[in-house]
Amino acid sequence: MKTIRTFIRIVGAILGLAFVVLGVYWLINPIMSGAKDVVFNFSIIGLGVMFLVWALSSRYHQAPDKEW
Repeated sequence: MKTIRTFIRIVGAILGLAFVVLGVYWLINPIMSGAKDVVFNFSIIGLGVMFLVWALSSRYHQAPDKEW
């Protein structure tokens, strides 16, 4: 169970980092994104930050394995 939880955390962190990098890249090069709306780029960055915070939050790391 702990291995699956670690794998999900790693995938979430990679996905969040990818969203942040993609959003910043599209923000710098608006012609490449095809979307001239800046709000879309900030929403992609925000989504990536949410994934990173979720994957790296200390509360999630310290969650005990309990059998209910």
